[in-house]
Amino acid sequence: MPEVYIGTKFETVFSNSDIPKYGECGRIRFWGKKFAEMGMSPLGPEGNLSFRTDDGFIVTATASHISNLQENDFIEVIQVNIKENTIHVKGCKEPSSESFMHYAIYQQRPDINVIFHTHDYVVMDNQFELKIPETAKEQKYGTMDLVNEVLKVSKEHEYFIIKNHGIIALGRSINEAGEKIASAHSSASAIEN
Repeated sequence: MPEVYIGTKFETVFSNSDIPKYGECGRIRFWGKKFAEMGMSPLGPEGNLSFRTDDGFIVTATASHISNLQENDFIEVIQVNIKENTIHVKGCKEPSSESFMHYAIYQQRPDINVIFHTHDYVVMDNQFELKIPETAKEQKYGTMDLVNEVLKVSKEHEYFIIKNHGIIALGRSINEAGEKIASAHSSASAIEN
């Protein structure tokens, strides 16, 4: 049974409330809407999308709807302190509850510029037929236990399942990450039809 969402599990420190302005946000909106059209956010605010910046990374706000991302749903994470459980941001909302996971993947994979985390149940239901890698253990969202499980798989894979939680696609570009999700979804849908 999925864990009940209670919000972020870290303290957000706002450096300022300016909404980050990046042209890439338009491409993130495009893919968020596309994922929702494919049925990846049936319960509303599911998933989080990010891309690397010179100062850190832009990530969607916690509890934002990927189907209808607004300008103020983009938060720039500029500093992460895992030991102190704090995230410093620019923006006017709290960043995704999975911000530690995005940060850790970007640290592990300097070749990766984009991380998309969605809840594609069609792919998850057909993962064995598609031979998609999966984290070994189920962990609670927004925890370092989940981050550590993800890092074991993201070291070698760019598309995988977080056990009983969702999927991750990594890319060098926004379109590359988006196409990985769309392709796997299409393959999984073909199995079901």
